[in-house]
Amino acid sequence: MISAILNSVLLVLVTIGTALAAPTDYQISGVGSGTLGKAAFSNDSFTITMFGNPTASGSTSTSIDPLNYASVSIDGLGTTSLLIPTRIGICLSCTTSGNLPNVVYFSRTGLSGADLFDFLTAQSTLVAPFSVKGEDVFALHQFKDVTSSLGKLSFDSSTEVQFSATAVAEPSSGAMLLAGLGVLGLIGGFGRKSSRC
Repeated sequence: MISAILNSVLLVLVTIGTALAAPTDYQISGVGSGTLGKAAFSNDSFTITMFGNPTASGSTSTSIDPLNYASVSIDGLGTTSLLIPTRIGICLSCTTSGNLPNVVYFSRTGLSGADLFDFLTAQSTLVAPFSVKGEDVFALHQFKDVTSSLGKLSFDSSTEVQFSATAVAEPSSGAMLLAGLGVLGLIGGFGRKSSRC
């Protein structure tokens, strides 16, 4: 009886610990044109990589403000870190465009932070994992002269957008899982010993 209760409690703890350990890598990738420093790029592949935690204080499953970091990789030009505070979010039911009712926004921090890269999506949460296509990129006119480690970055156009997220396992989650499995092994061992008596 006691071992069944302990098993249930441990299972719940491991499940909760895994679910709450949600630091996440987000990526917006596509093909775009613009400038980085004095170099122009045209119809080149790019990836905006962001890191944040939707369970951190001040964040929700639809908004992370601020992100821990953001960088942009552009084929042929390298990777540059954005030197401004940024956020990411999903505005639910913000558009009436067919089957894509939501808007993903990557912007400067704060409620009045100007959007940098917006697109339509069916995705409704920032909780990983997911990988979805985005359509109808807009607000790029505001992604102009953004301070980065390789100079000012501007986007003029973007197509073929893909939005994805991958949860990053925290060491505490792995430790909790191993501890839970160890306790389960001990309980199983005691159960076998008591049945022999």
